Amino acid sequence: MSENRGVSLADWRKKRKTTERLYDVPLPSGLKTKARKVPLRVWMIAGRVPEVFLQQMMSVEPQDDAGEQTQPESIKQNTEMLNFIGEVFRYSLAFPRLVAGASPDSEEEIDPAEVPEEDIYALFHWATQGAPVEMKDGSEVSAESVASFREVGGVSTAGSDGGEVRSTPVEPNADQD
Repeated sequence: MSENRGVSLADWRKKRKTTERLYDVPLPSGLKTKARKVPLRVWMIAGRVPEVFLQQMMSVEPQDDAGEQTQPESIKQNTEMLNFIGEVFRYSLAFPRLVAGASPDSEEEIDPAEVPEEDIYALFHWATQGAPVEMKDGSEVSAESVASFREVGGVSTAGSDGGEVRSTPVEPNADQD
């Protein structure tokens, strides 16, 4: 019987770091960064994505017990969302490194307090919605190029014989009376 000879955690992390794909993402302030995509599915499985963000992603309007739409304005929801934005920003920004108290002369590190709010939101948006999309063959395309793929050419409502597709079933031989 063969043993599973995995690598040490340190070796695994080194390999992951050298094979990780980074992207050039210029921010609104002009700062040139290197960023990584956020593994949103993995984060969802791990419970790291707040419910209010999932609702926004899925375009589901929050509802109260009576089925009326509500706005996610609670302090708790806003706090969860802001914490999530910060977590995504810290994860995504690979260069420059975020370091509290970074020297203002450093070319490798930046203090989080130096980063303009618009840059934080821009990187969050890129990491959660604008990052390149990996195709089945391993290639990547821009998020914009696949965002409207269903709109291109439209969706036909015609059946295989050219007739309309019905949303409700039709009883066999119902038309032959």
